[in-house]
Amino acid sequence: MKTSDPTPYAAAVRLLSMRAMSRAELRDALLRRGCEPQDAEAAVERVTELRFIDEAAYAESLARRYAARGYGKRALSAKLRAHGLDRETADAAIGALPDDDGAIDALALKFLRGATDDASRRRAAGALARRGFSISEINRALGRVCGAQDGVFEDE
Repeated sequence: MKTSDPTPYAAAVRLLSMRAMSRAELRDALLRRGCEPQDAEAAVERVTELRFIDEAAYAESLARRYAARGYGKRALSAKLRAHGLDRETADAAIGALPDDDGAIDALALKFLRGATDDASRRRAAGALARRGFSISEINRALGRVCGAQDGVFEDE
């Protein structure tokens, strides 16, 4: 191991003292620092046993942070999975978020740029879809902010 830490366990504790991580992120960080795979796995197991890693709390924190940045549930799931969290943990964290129509409405207004013509609505809908919002969420939001009876897309 090429770090100044004498053991993989000490390196794991030091890394976790800097920021929360998932088990997978910690394992990858230890491997990047030159730990042998079996030593990295043993260190991850040890810090998990000592409850230095709480993936559920970490997932909830990430979900809140990304939701505040305007990501929809699909994008949130992808972001959490990219952090090495399993599907069940990610889904539980996303499910714990309050439904906030105000957030998607604010994003819709931002992407509309003050116009409500068909082209602007399609552009805003595309931007919201890339943020991970479902078609039905997009249609409802655009209906609320544009005062339209129908959305841009056909329902899912």
